[in-house]
Amino acid sequence: MTLDLSGAPVVRSTGGESDWYTPLSQRHAEILLLLHRHGRRGMSVTELSTAVHGDPDHAVAIRAELSRLRRILGSVIESRPYRISAAVEFTLELGYCDTLADYAVLREANAPPENDEFRRRPHG
Repeated sequence: MTLDLSGAPVVRSTGGESDWYTPLSQRHAEILLLLHRHGRRGMSVTELSTAVHGDPDHAVAIRAELSRLRRILGSVIESRPYRISAAVEFTLELGYCDTLADYAVLREANAPPENDEFRRRPHG
């Protein structure tokens, strides 16, 4: 499964029984990106709320977004803590961004990524 942030956010899956893709909202892309960056350690709803909204008091909104995202992606997202399933090979495509920091949703991230895979498209 690939989270493609090289344009409008899209998640796509190839190589399984059927190939598919679906567009994502910026918020859903941000949540997936945060979960990807935190690897198997995952994130609590409080940590996600702080990362997305700047404070821990938006847990209900985060749970609602995660519920919507799980309806789209199914068992890709596990809970307690929230994380991407170990059964999913998850990659990230940034397109022309040089670093993850170039993608605005990481404005608060200060820890190095644990498991990023970059595939940059050639310029031109």
